[in-house]
Amino acid sequence: MANQSHGWQVRAPRIFFNLPRHPVHAEKMNMMPRISTHIVTEPKEATKVKKVTILRREKTTPQKDTSSSYTRVVQPLSMPLLPPRTSSLLGQGSPLTIHDSSCETAGAASSNQKVVTDSTLPQMEAAVRLIGNNLKFTDFVKDYLSDSNTNFTVIGAIGPQGTGKSTLLSMLAGNDHQDMYRYYAFRPASLEAVELCRYQSSKISIYISKSRLILLDCQASFSTSVLDEMIRDELRGIPARVPESFENRMENFIEVESLQLIAFMMQVCHTLLLCVDWFIDLDLIRLLRTSEMLRFVPVCTYESFKFNPHRIVNLVLVHQRAKWEDFEPVTLLYRCKLLKEMFAKSRLNVEGRLNLGSVGRDVYKGIKTDVNYVLLADIKPRSRKVIPSIQSTDDPHSLSLVIDYELVLRTLRTSLQGLPRNSFALDGGNLTEKRWYNLASELWRDTVTSHEIMKFSSILSSMD
Repeated sequence: MANQSHGWQVRAPRIFFNLPRHPVHAEKMNMMPRISTHIVTEPKEATKVKKVTILRREKTTPQKDTSSSYTRVVQPLSMPLLPPRTSSLLGQGSPLTIHDSSCETAGAASSNQKVVTDSTLPQMEAAVRLIGNNLKFTDFVKDYLSDSNTNFTVIGAIGPQGTGKSTLLSMLAGNDHQDMYRYYAFRPASLEAVELCRYQSSKISIYISKSRLILLDCQASFSTSVLDEMIRDELRGIPARVPESFENRMENFIEVESLQLIAFMMQVCHTLLLCVDWFIDLDLIRLLRTSEMLRFVPVCTYESFKFNPHRIVNLVLVHQRAKWEDFEPVTLLYRCKLLKEMFAKSRLNVEGRLNLGSVGRDVYKGIKTDVNYVLLADIKPRSRKVIPSIQSTDDPHSLSLVIDYELVLRTLRTSLQGLPRNSFALDGGNLTEKRWYNLASELWRDTVTSHEIMKFSSILSSMD
């Protein structure tokens, strides 16, 4: 009553409306239950179901129920069926046309069939490990290798820590310097790893590009970060793969491991990229010449062919993060002469005419040198006219000497595959990718157990 005095209307409960108004008619009242919505609504017009024919190779037969004595034909569904995406292709050609529509079908020539076979290989998304941390040869890459292709190039990168080996190989694999790091073929070191001086590449990783370019990324040479990790693992009680003779001189084992990895790279690669961030390191040159001297020379045959023990490997010195002083023509000519003298009596061929003279700059056309010496400026994170390291200089001549990173890299991609490829076989025959993999597996096993390297390691252990 108080609410009604203020003019408020109180809503009656639901049960008030369900009760009969007059008690005399209570027996005559029947409550109707709630009916379904589809009964109340008007019926929709029946949709016309079109007959869908799915192309198949085999004739379809009615399915029979064998559980009973009579035959029951299964009727098709009344709702329209959408054919699968490839159902329309099953009657038009062979399954190979689904992988590559540009290739011919059953009547193709033998050369076209070879291309189709290579195109059916899976594409690698990122590099995988070829040699694991336990110095064992892995088989992760075996599914990406062709058993018929003989036109491939093997390029490996070696050098000290932090010289851009993984980044350069990613650029050769097809990445762009504007890409995110997670899209690189070889994952570069993160900013945190660089600040903590940690290494990124461990042992040897491999990546195979679409153009059948086999890229190998080697662990850093003379890496103190690798030595520090081994010492920490030993203190934690983690067993390390170190011989007993190296218990007191673990740094000798790091040097011997670098010798084994570089010697193996010399055996399985057509071209080696020596990455440096300043001109030259005599200890690094000494390591290369020692690896060349101690590399295993097989005398037996692998898979019915004789290995060529005197094959020549191309060596390209890639000077990364080059400054404008390094692009001076006089400096470039002097360094090329110095490199030619260092590898005068070596089987590492540094004379391949892969230098800045092939870029097309007029300032380098007068320099006649055949030494493989390439300068790469700093990678520009964004589109700028000059690199940040020389923006503060007042000399306009220095700005004109620096060649853009992308321009040199574009020339390097095409010129590397133009270098001579010495055959792995003694008779000059070509190997397929899978036979190269089997050869590399045998060469790594012989390199680890090489008598010459073991003798050299014992000499290092005896030197106190």
